[in-house]
Amino acid sequence: MKLNNFSNLRATEEAFIKLSNRIKEEKKANQKILEYALNNPVVYGSEVQFMHVSSKSYLKADISCSESDKSAYKFELSDEYSSKMVFRISPKYNVRQEGEPVQFGDQVLIYSSKLDCYVNFSMSNPIDMDREIPPIDDVPPITRPFDYRKLDEGSQRYEAHISQFRDCLWKIYHYSSYKSEEESMIVRGGDLVRIRHTEHEAYLAADYCMQTENPEVYGRLYYGEFSEESESINSIWEVEIDNRGNKGGNCEILGPQKNYKHLRLRHLLTGRILETGPMEVGHEVWRIPMLVKSQFMRNNYSIIFHGFANNPKKELYYNTAYSMGFRIENDEGSPKTVAESDDEPEEFHRYVTVHAHKDFSTLDTTSCSPKSSLSASPKHLGIDHVKMFRPLRESEFSTKKKLFIVEALEPSAEHAFLLQKVDFEKETDIAFVASSITHLIHFRDLIMSKPEFDQINWDEVRKTLSVLKKLIFFVNNVNSKTQENYDPATYEGKILSLCFIILISSI
Repeated sequence: MKLNNFSNLRATEEAFIKLSNRIKEEKKANQKILEYALNNPVVYGSEVQFMHVSSKSYLKADISCSESDKSAYKFELSDEYSSKMVFRISPKYNVRQEGEPVQFGDQVLIYSSKLDCYVNFSMSNPIDMDREIPPIDDVPPITRPFDYRKLDEGSQRYEAHISQFRDCLWKIYHYSSYKSEEESMIVRGGDLVRIRHTEHEAYLAADYCMQTENPEVYGRLYYGEFSEESESINSIWEVEIDNRGNKGGNCEILGPQKNYKHLRLRHLLTGRILETGPMEVGHEVWRIPMLVKSQFMRNNYSIIFHGFANNPKKELYYNTAYSMGFRIENDEGSPKTVAESDDEPEEFHRYVTVHAHKDFSTLDTTSCSPKSSLSASPKHLGIDHVKMFRPLRESEFSTKKKLFIVEALEPSAEHAFLLQKVDFEKETDIAFVASSITHLIHFRDLIMSKPEFDQINWDEVRKTLSVLKKLIFFVNNVNSKTQENYDPATYEGKILSLCFIILISSI
């Protein structure tokens, strides 16, 4: 009997090994097919797959019912290869024939051969997250709410699905070219980066100041004993290229005539662009980096990255030191250096340096006020609010805030910044947590807008519970493939505190 059980176990193990080897071989074969297709034009009638770059997952036509249209199938992302991921691009009009290359801007149909259906969406059903919720005026705030990054106010999202209709036309636009292994160290539009001062080793970060409406931009320096605390999400920035036809391309810092290319840095947590403006500190006026008043402001606020003699490359590279400068126009009242003589054009650059004698945390923030209309005016919290909430000091977090200032100096290695790449795993974790927080805050706003129990939307409750379940597993490092074996209700302690903080953080 024992021998028989051993034989069965051995056979099961061998079958498992064969299946694992087949999966690895199939993935290698699929990867070779994808590599072979690279740089070849996509023609009408050819079968293609759509990969979401941020998650590395593929779009799939599922046979389950769509939430936005009960007569249609789901259209979603998946990590498991199947024939449902294969689509065909067809021309809408007869001016294009099968076999011809698909041109950018062509109107096309996306057809699923497996389900004999087309990709569509219904404009009558916007995503619930984007529906406006009436504001609550009778709930007193505990603190000034933290303004997370939001969807562009001019955008509206709709759920795509698979159905028999041929009414929905799609246009394909260029975002970026394929990124080879040699180009993996070049910074591209949309990349997430950390920017560290090479001498002081302080990361460029941004936070809300509780005493005023002005977000602080400073150098975050951690000196504690826990290495994982040296990095923070408030020190992550998104690089933007102001070019609609190549927003995800390589970030160039020098043009053909050796002129500086302008880029933008957007704070990931708040969605606001980095700019510079004067601030009055006591009886002095300093020009410092700051965030724009609203994330929806569409001014350029361009910056440049100045390389050194040992780095003449025209692209922006990771793990390379640069001086970071702001484009300054018509800076009246500022003293001019030799590099800013009257023979030069009105536009010139000032570079970010570190104040040698003062930390941001040692400044009396109540005596600091902006002198530019670019930033919001000071607005002090009332006495009652201060009594209800007092933020911890930086020293209690084992951090220092280095004061960055913008001066009319020549580029210098003394005040250089190193660009560090945020790896793929952290990018996906950040995207997941940001999405989860947005869902939870949206559900909280729904509850607050409809306090009556019989007005609660139970579909929203079910979706929120699903998001909360995944967030609990994420915080407790439970693998997504084994989550079915665990009960999220059994986890206590830090997850309850986390959810409580999320739900009341912006009340």
